[in-house]
Amino acid sequence: MQQLRNSDLLDIYCSQCCKKVNLLNDLEARLRNLKSCSPRKISSRAFGRQLIQANHSVFGCSPHSSTEDLLRDSMDSCDLDIAHKVSFLEKKVTELEGDCLANGDLKSKLKHQNNHLVLRVHELEEQVKDAESKADQSLGDESKRHRDVYSKMERDRNHEISLLCSRIQDLEEENGDMKLNVRRLRTQTEKLDQVRLRPGLSETGSV
Repeated sequence: MQQLRNSDLLDIYCSQCCKKVNLLNDLEARLRNLKSCSPRKISSRAFGRQLIQANHSVFGCSPHSSTEDLLRDSMDSCDLDIAHKVSFLEKKVTELEGDCLANGDLKSKLKHQNNHLVLRVHELEEQVKDAESKADQSLGDESKRHRDVYSKMERDRNHEISLLCSRIQDLEEENGDMKLNVRRLRTQTEKLDQVRLRPGLSETGSV
C-alpha cells in the first residue's frame, strides 16, 4: 500500500513537473524568438546556471528522508522553483515583448523619417537642377549679350577705321591736287615775272 501511494505521488509529481517543464519550454521558445529583435540580451550561461541550480534544488535530498517525504519535499521545492522560474521568464518575455513593440514603433518612426528625408533629398536635387539650368541659361544669355556687344564694337571700329582710311585717301588726293596747283601757280608766277621783266629790258636796249 505504501509503495502504491508512493507510486501515485510519483506519477502526480511527474505530471506536474511535465506541465511546468512544458510551460518553461514554451516560455523559453518565446524568449528565444524575442532575443533576435530585442537589444537586451539574456546570458545563456547564467540561464543554464539557474536551470542547473533548479535541478539540484529539485533532486537534491537528504539520505535520511523517507520516500514520501522525499517526493513531497521534491514536489514542493520543484513547484516553488519552477514557479519562480516561470515568473522570471514571464517577466523577461513581457519585457522583451515590450522592447519588440517599442523597437517596432521606433523602426516605423525611423522609416517614416527616412522616407521624408528621401523625398526632401529628391526635392533639393530638383531645386539644384533647376538652379543649375537657370544659371546655365543666364550664363548663356550673358555670354551672347557680351558677344553681341563685342561684335557691334568690332563692326563700329572697322567702320570707323574704314572711314578714316577713306578720309586719309581723300586728304592724300587733295594734297596731291594742292601740290599740282602749287606747281602750276609757281609756274604761272614765274612766267608773269618774266613777262614783267621783258618790257624793261627792251626799253633799256633802245636807250
